[in-house]
Amino acid sequence: MKGKTKLREVFRLKFEHHLSERKIAQSCNISCSTVKVLNTAAAKGHKKAIQTLL
Repeated sequence: MKGKTKLREVFRLKFEHHLSERKIAQSCNISCSTVKVLNTAAAKGHKKAIQTLL
C-alpha cells in the first residue's frame, strides 16, 4: 500500500471496524507507533502533520 491508501485503510479499520492499534498495525504492515501517530494527528485535526508522513 502507498501513503494515502494506507492512511485511508488505517482510518477505515479504526472507525468502521473498531480495531485496536495493534490489529491495524498488523493488517497494514506498519508499526503500532505509526498507527498511534496517525490516529492522534487525525483526532487533533493536524492535517499538515498527516501530509508530512505521506
